Amino acid sequence: MNDLIYKKINSYSNRIFIIIFWVNITNLTFILIKSFGKFIIYEDSYALFNSKNQPFINFLFEPHNGHIILISKLLNSFFINLKLSPTGYNITISILILFFGLTILWKILDTINPKSSYKNNIFFICSFFWLSPWQWENLIWEFQIPWFLISLFVLILTLINFETFLKKGISRKYRRKSIGL
Repeated sequence: MNDLIYKKINSYSNRIFIIIFWVNITNLTFILIKSFGKFIIYEDSYALFNSKNQPFINFLFEPHNGHIILISKLLNSFFINLKLSPTGYNITISILILFFGLTILWKILDTINPKSSYKNNIFFICSFFWLSPWQWENLIWEFQIPWFLISLFVLILTLINFETFLKKGISRKYRRKSIGL
């Protein structure tokens, strides 16, 4: 009886995570479509424009709220020089980073255990946190592109480490240390 209850609960929770996954993907796609190329100034986004007409290098390294946001300022300057709206394209870049992160996340799970029957469940749970609705406000802040990139690089490095670790195998010395011999 307990096994049946466990399977029912597990089945319902899996369905919930799958539904949440597709709601998140749909919402991010909608945000991508609605904001693409639009000029959106959110709170202090104006700081990404060189409004003081200072030398470009000074503008790049001038702190904003205590942070040097070099990548965001470079991207903004690039889009401004192309006569494009930087804010809409920065949102697009952030969303594409998130979608690319999903691919890396799937590769990590496939590298760790390609034949696992729980791989899909783990993917949907991890993607819930990766595409969390609490992150969506960060999408419209151009300042957050470095944060999304850092998070993506952590996933990429995790994938590289797992692939390297599995190719080399676990050395005898490491096995002894890990089990206390």
